[in-house]
Amino acid sequence: MASLLVVDDERNIRVRLAGFFASCGHTVQTAESGHQALDLLSAGGPVDLVVTDYKLAELNGLELLQQIKRQAPETPVILMTAYGTIENAVAAMKACAYDYLAKPFSLEQIQHVVERALEIQKLRAENRVLRDTLEERPLLDSQSNVMRRLLETARQAARSEATILLTGESGTGKNV
Repeated sequence: MASLLVVDDERNIRVRLAGFFASCGHTVQTAESGHQALDLLSAGGPVDLVVTDYKLAELNGLELLQQIKRQAPETPVILMTAYGTIENAVAAMKACAYDYLAKPFSLEQIQHVVERALEIQKLRAENRVLRDTLEERPLLDSQSNVMRRLLETARQAARSEATILLTGESGTGKNV
């Protein structure tokens, strides 16, 4: 499954979330401060998603989010807080937080948000692979010598500024 990092200065919340996500099949690391989280991110293997408290000592959750987005912009970050304000939520979303959860929340709620974030991350990665594959492959290719000569002529014409008139029977794909 996925590798998660849970950041919260409250030990009981950190342990409860880590245990829950581990029971869902995820690999979980924990940190009690923003600085410890950044150290783990810098030193360790890849982290697929970060769940962090907003109110942390020294480096708060919003500052941690901004640091993570500088280091790994593709990593989704979910902010959670017991001191939710509209201003904090707006600031978090402007800083590219994936979501903003107000405590208390149910484990099912956070699981849903985490699974949705991981699914979107997976789809984005697949999309990148497919785009790269399409860029590497020619749009049209053929084993036929006649078709290859035709495609080469079309490539030469495409590089030219000249106007080209295509003729042929109706329905033969001249507009392709």
